[in-house]
Amino acid sequence: MGYERTFVNTENALRSIFGAAESILVTDTCQFDDYSKYDFAPVIDPDQKIKRRSEEFPKDCRKAFDMGAKFAR
Repeated sequence: MGYERTFVNTENALRSIFGAAESILVTDTCQFDDYSKYDFAPVIDPDQKIKRRSEEFPKDCRKAFDMGAKFAR
């Protein structure tokens, strides 16, 4: 869909202004606290969403924290 090129272009623009830029991509995120309230048919597997959030979200948060710490230094 061209997202990667868009992110690269954005980083390049920010580098030209600030001298440095980085991105963290966080994908397949949760949009709802309770997926049972919504009818997604076969499009979204609520159990998979919950599993991915419990396994990957802490890692994504750590990456964001580490990036912030790096920027602060």
